[in-house]
Parts: sequence; C-alpha cells; structure tokens
Amino acid sequence: MLVAAAAQVGFGGKICWFLAHAVGVGLLILLYEELQHQIFSYTWYALLYLVLIVVTVIQYYRVAGSSPGYVEDLENDPEFEAGIKAVAGSTPFSHCSTCRVVQPPRTKHCHDCNKCVLRFDHHCVWLDTCIGQYNHRRFWWYVFLETFLCIWSTVLYFLAFHLQKSSAWPQNLLLLVTFVGLLCCSIFLTTLLVFHSYLVLTNQTTYEKTRRTRIPYLRNLPKDAHPFSKGGCGNVTEFCCASQPYRFYNLPPDHEAAGPCLAARNATESITKSTKCCSWWR
Repeated sequence: MLVAAAAQVGFGGKICWFLAHAVGVGLLILLYEELQHQIFSYTWYALLYLVLIVVTVIQYYRVAGSSPGYVEDLENDPEFEAGIKAVAGSTPFSHCSTCRVVQPPRTKHCHDCNKCVLRFDHHCVWLDTCIGQYNHRRFWWYVFLETFLCIWSTVLYFLAFHLQKSSAWPQNLLLLVTFVGLLCCSIFLTTLLVFHSYLVLTNQTTYEKTRRTRIPYLRNLPKDAHPFSKGGCGNVTEFCCASQPYRFYNLPPDHEAAGPCLAARNATESITKSTKCCSWWR
C-alpha cells in the first residue's frame, strides 16, 4: 500500500513538472511578441534558449530513469562481494532487516523505493527516484541546468511584462503572476544548487548533513568534521571525474576522525592533491 502510494505521488510529480514547463514556456512564447520574433528570425539568443530547454528536459529524464545504486542489484556482482570481504575487517557493516542485505557504510534503506541505496542522498519526488552514489553527479547537472533555465525564464517574463505594449489587464496580470512564481522557483533552485555544491566540496550527502545526530558513524563527531573528505579539490575530482563511482567508504578510527587536527589533515591532503587536480583543469 505504501509503495503504491509513493509511486502515485512520484508519477504525479512528473506530471506536475511537465505541465509547469509546458505552460511556463508556452505562455512566454505566446505573450512575449519580441521572443516570437526572435524565434522565427532564428536569432542565436532565442535558439540558445530553446536548446537549453531541450537539454534540461533530456537531463531530467536521464536522472529520472537512472539507478542510484541499489545494493540488491549488486549482490551477485563478484567485484561487490570482493569489496565487502576486503574492508569487512576494518569497517563495520550493518544489515537491513527489510531487504535482508549487507549495508556498506553510507548506505540507507529508502522507504519510498523499498530498497537499500548506496551513498544515499535523498528520495526526489519530482524525479520519482532516489539520488545516490551512481546518479548524484547527473542530479547536480540537472539542478544546474534547471536553475539556469528558471533564471533565464524569469528575466524574459520580466521583460515581457515591462515592455508589454498591450494594456489588457488580464494579460499583464498573467505575466506578473507567472513572473513572481518563477522568481520564487529561481531562489529555491539557486539555494538547492549552492547546497549540493557544498555537499560535493565536503563529500557529504543530504541525509548525512540533515540527520547527522541520528547516524552512528557521525553523531559522536564534531559538527565540522567530515570523515570522508579528501579535501575540496580531491572531492570535486572524485565527484566529477571518476569513471566508476566508488562503492565502499572506509570509516576512519574515532580518534582520527574526531581529533582536533582533522581540518589540518584534510587541508594537507587538499594541498598535496591540488597540483595534479588543478593542472588537469588547466
């Protein structure tokens, strides 16, 4: 019953997402005469806006159709089983009573998907899927594109309202209401993008950040301690450039993770790896 209800909510979220974009972009093209002229004149500005819409839609469905990394899908994977045996002596594992599988560190059971997710971040209702180890990078790019699209659309609605030659109040009111709605969405998406960028820089997840006091391997650590961090540059490199996401995370000893020199250790690692990373970016 609960799984079926969650599935309906997720499907409804996809429909709302589609309608919001179809109506928002449709009204903009319909009511903004200058944009119509630019589209039919094949100006680079309008074409670039349309390309951004298409790319954002494609990225949305890429994330929605991706797997976050379910533990049960890897049970018969020799590499996965070998990894568990390799770190079992130094890293504690837990067991999921629902899925009846071994949970590597940073794994959590998602009650919406009814599966255990590797490096669980959160369950997204709008995408109807979990965000985890295998699709967090795709999700970040989707949020980036969606934020850019929303801000651009907000600017266009403002121009349409400001430059509207027609004095018909229903049309102006519709433009104003849509502009205010898009402005609120832009603020929310910008905040979300900044938050997930911060998570990437510190090698954290939404679940670890918001439920820190409930997680056994984090609740006894200082609030500024990030036991999985490899330094800002190392974290970004792992997140953006790793061809195959890491499946296991070793938990550091308590005295090392909670020690006062944790920040210095992470800073040292960052400096050590910065030369290689930054040269790659150049």
